[in-house]
This record gives sequence, C-alpha cells and structure tokens, in this order.
Amino acid sequence: MAESRLNNLDGSNDFLNDDNDDNDANDANDHLHNLSLFRKNHPKNILLGHLNINSIRNKFDSVQELIQISKMNLLLISETKLDESFPSAQFKINGYRMFRRDRSLYGGGLCFYVDENLACKVVNHKSLNNYETICLEINTRKRKWLIIGLYKPPNVKENVFLENMSTALQDFSKTYENIMLLGDFNMTPVNVNLDLFLDTFNL
Repeated sequence: MAESRLNNLDGSNDFLNDDNDDNDANDANDHLHNLSLFRKNHPKNILLGHLNINSIRNKFDSVQELIQISKMNLLLISETKLDESFPSAQFKINGYRMFRRDRSLYGGGLCFYVDENLACKVVNHKSLNNYETICLEINTRKRKWLIIGLYKPPNVKENVFLENMSTALQDFSKTYENIMLLGDFNMTPVNVNLDLFLDTFNL
C-alpha cells in the first residue's frame, strides 16, 4: 500500500517535524489497516468515528481516503474551520451526505459524513441552539439512534454547557432509547462534572 495521507489528519502540527515523519506514516497505515480489517470482518456493523482535524481545508484528501478505504458509515469532524464562502460541493465524497455547522475560518465548526444507505435526519433542540452541535436521527434495520456530534470550545463554561446538554438529553430520552455523544468536550477524562454527567445519562 502506498504511504497513506492519514498522518496529515492529526490536529496538531507534530507531523510537520521530520523526526516524526516515518513513525507517523507507519501509525497512519496501521490505523487504516485495522479499520479495513474491521470492516472486512464485520461488514454489517455500523462503523463510526470522530476526528478533531484543525481545518478540513488542507486535509480533505486524507479524509476522503479514510472514508473510502475504511467504508466508514458515519464520520464526525470537529474544528473544520469553514464558513459560507466554502461550498459543500468542494468537500463532497461520493456515496455520502454531508451535514455542516460552521463557525468561522479561524476556529470551531462541525461536519458529519453519513453513508447514503443510512436513513437519517437532522433533529434540533432549543437548549443546543447556541452550541456547536449536529444531532442526527439514524435508523438501522433494528434500532433508532440519536447521534449528537458536538464541539465545546475551551472558553465555554463547563457547568453551563453540561446543564444545557442535560436539558436536551432529558427531552431526547423520551423519544430515543439509544443516544450517543460523539465529539470533543475539551474536558479531561477525570473531570468530576463530566463523570457525573456521563453517569447520569448512562453514556
């Protein structure tokens, strides 16, 4: 397999360091191989993922490679750094629908790539209107899921964010038995407030 462009998907700039090039390329190819192997062994499973990409503008080819080779069903990308001057057609991937929520060229932004064979629709909640979120109802043959893609900027207060998320989840749980959060909370794994939030909603 030719050297993958997937090492360019790292949200940091570490891959620009020459000392890391070989290791990054090997890691990227290992990840791609593992995803391809998983898809081969589990062709009927739903495969989804998240990348904090630090701008999709110069990494779109790598995103497209990842999706096409892994045959991922759903991919959330955070920190897309797009605005309305970039048409969705510029980032189109055959066989996938794209759902966007832009902030600016300088920070934030979300997009979902969703396999066209998955039945889905966007749902909204007033408590999340001021946050970078995209909520998708996904219907598989056996279950209906609500997938909430989110990005919480570091300057957004944790307690206010979690309070609004809790309000939305309380309402969503009346309609959806299966809810998944996908994205970047910008909180540490040992954050007490985050742990309590996740435990409360069994996430």
